[in-house]
Amino acid sequence: MRRLVLILTNVLLYAFFCTGARASDAAPGPGIGSVLQMILGLAAVLAAFFGVVWLIKRSGALGAGSKQVLKLVSSVAVGTRERVVLIEIGEQWIVAGVAPGSVNQLACMPRAEIAVSEPDRVGVAAPAASFAGFLRQVMEKRNAN
Repeated sequence: MRRLVLILTNVLLYAFFCTGARASDAAPGPGIGSVLQMILGLAAVLAAFFGVVWLIKRSGALGAGSKQVLKLVSSVAVGTRERVVLIEIGEQWIVAGVAPGSVNQLACMPRAEIAVSEPDRVGVAAPAASFAGFLRQVMEKRNAN
């Protein structure tokens, strides 16, 4: 964008200073009016292009046909660079451990709704409603088997 502004500024400066110097030449060049008209036309075309691109992005017309199969439900950091993530694929949930350079499946279960209860204290969620509590329950079930 900066480059475009710089080029347009140089064209305007050239048109302003150089057309006056060439006025005494035998073959007259394009006048300031035609250069200005060309620049305004270019600006109108670019504005129309960016407007159409914005409308397409805004309407979602490009991505409307694609169905998202994989969905990240939740994640929690368990270390500085390690995370535990809950991924939904169709009607299944996969609990995975993610670290730099590796992804390990921790559990696989049918999709279920997480019941969100009222917080016990202001700003602190109940353990059953948090992802950490849910993960703890899943790991206890897995270790019991």
